[in-house]
Amino acid sequence: MKRHLDSRSIAPGWINLLALAAISLSRFAVADQLIAYEGFAYDKGQSLEGAKGGIGWKGEWFGPKGVTGLTITETGMSFANLSVTGGKSLQAGTDARLFRYLDVDRPEVAQLVENGASGKTFGKDGTTIWISFLISCTSYPKLAYGGMHLMDGVHLGPDYKKTQRIQLGRQNMGTHWLLCRTDQGGPAAGKWDGTVTSDQTVRLLVYRFDFKPGAEEGWMWVDPQPGQAPDTSKADLHAPSIADFRFNAVNVGSGGGATFDFDELRIGDSFMVVAPTRDSGK
Repeated sequence: MKRHLDSRSIAPGWINLLALAAISLSRFAVADQLIAYEGFAYDKGQSLEGAKGGIGWKGEWFGPKGVTGLTITETGMSFANLSVTGGKSLQAGTDARLFRYLDVDRPEVAQLVENGASGKTFGKDGTTIWISFLISCTSYPKLAYGGMHLMDGVHLGPDYKKTQRIQLGRQNMGTHWLLCRTDQGGPAAGKWDGTVTSDQTVRLLVYRFDFKPGAEEGWMWVDPQPGQAPDTSKADLHAPSIADFRFNAVNVGSGGGATFDFDELRIGDSFMVVAPTRDSGK
């Protein structure tokens, strides 16, 4: 005769163990989630505007009418054992920006988003977001900005900078790779310089943001080994207190005549998904 398991017959200790196991499994199920990837695998000479490849995005790259200076070349960038695909984007220093929204409605990222001023956004307290890309300043020693921004909504026109929250890459007149909290001169602004010169050397920049009640915490590594999570003590820079922010879009571009190669943009919730090895299949 079959015996039916009655929850009343299970010792309290076992109930606690089962509950802990369920929580652990649920965390494991959502770990290592790639939020978005852009490998710039488009036709040589094509403008980035209107391109809609990659995964984890909502719509295509877009910008003001007639934007120029962001194109594709068929030969992509590479770094050590990093998994790479396709071509690369060229930032021509024309002070042009192109924008793209992240897909915040994917079920796979539901645990990472919350409602914000511009709708659903990443940056939920208690979560960690990693961002990586390959970059080099091909016009070095020309000094001007290049790389990308994290944005909380997009408003095209002269006020587009008002929704920029984080700058990654190089700042105007900066000489090193860095991390900036942008606020257009407001009280939330902050700047943390790294130690590595932002020259023509191809670099893998990896950023980590821990979102907390109040200020966030951030790190940047330069050329960490793919497939092996780096220690925070080995970071090239540490930003212990970044003014609270959220984001649901990005922009890319450079200005002041400084040119950059930019490739392999990844956003995820772990180092392993933003810096996968060639044999990982990711």
